[in-house]
Amino acid sequence: MHPVAQSPPMPDTTSDDAEAGRPLVPASQPNTKKKYSTTMLDHFYLVLLMLSGARLISAVVVAGLCAGIVSRVPTGPLMGIAVYGIFHSVLHFHLFQPKMRSATVPTPTRWFLGRLTVYTIGWIVVSVGMLALVGRGTETGVFASQFQKRLRKGGGGSLGSQPLQGARLLRVLSAISGGFALLAFAICVAQWWIVWELQTRYWSAREVEEEHRNQQTRMKK
Repeated sequence: MHPVAQSPPMPDTTSDDAEAGRPLVPASQPNTKKKYSTTMLDHFYLVLLMLSGARLISAVVVAGLCAGIVSRVPTGPLMGIAVYGIFHSVLHFHLFQPKMRSATVPTPTRWFLGRLTVYTIGWIVVSVGMLALVGRGTETGVFASQFQKRLRKGGGGSLGSQPLQGARLLRVLSAISGGFALLAFAICVAQWWIVWELQTRYWSAREVEEEHRNQQTRMKK
């Protein structure tokens, strides 16, 4: 009698692959390209939204501090970085809810990534510029005081600031605004980390579709 040929045993497959319509992959050969995620997509996008709110608060504080600097410094490098700080902070005066690019791509939209890139670069400029000019507060304060003296001589009124007091105040305003700018930059870095996690973690097609559908439903409310 000839031996009966036996077919090789079928490899174990994961239910996620079957539900997603992907080729069945043996469980002993996991997807090594991406990490498997045990965190829901909704949690990541909620953290993105909360970080955006925290950055908005930092931007409001920086805008107010830079406005105080502009009111005391008529010209110079500190004036320039303060004006830029106001302009960059105003760009954050919104709170758009981040959403997925599509029902098959778990990462945020290109519009969100583009704005995050601009925010990151801008906060680097503001933080480095402010902290670098902290030591120049005395020089700028004296110049501002001389400008105020010219206003008084010309009948333009007095802004009521002594050179030393003005220099100290400018140093304090510059240091605090630079610190909040660094905080906003750190928030941007945290958001980039979340984007990286969304890109590199393993998500089943069902998870991505459900989260995209939930986001669309929330936007319609």
